[in-house]
Amino acid sequence: MKTLDDAWRWYHDTRTNLQRLNRLARRYWKYLPWDGPLGRDDDFRLLESPAVLAETAFSLEFLDDLAVVVLFSVFEQTVRGHVHGEVATAATDIRHPALQDAAADTLRVIEVGSFARVMEPYKEGHADLVTVP
Repeated sequence: MKTLDDAWRWYHDTRTNLQRLNRLARRYWKYLPWDGPLGRDDDFRLLESPAVLAETAFSLEFLDDLAVVVLFSVFEQTVRGHVHGEVATAATDIRHPALQDAAADTLRVIEVGSFARVMEPYKEGHADLVTVP
């Protein structure tokens, strides 16, 4: 996932489909046409309603927590990409070898370093946006 819209869509679609499958197992499982192709499908023919109910309920229980991690991860990558672009653009004007080396190190930190370190320069005048009170 590359965008917050993609991450949100993943969360919404996953939650919706887990809820649908849970409802199907809870209300309609015994009415499904098991005597046709569905009953011959190896992925479905041995499934029992209680197992599907338990598995979907378990997945739904932790989905919100996982979504927070995914959404923050995508947000972090978005911020890193923006900051990296700004620094890379500014670095093209640097001519001194020592400063070019420092700019390259800074770009590496932005790519893979601590997110707190990436945000550190923005504390000046915007501490409320980059720190937790």
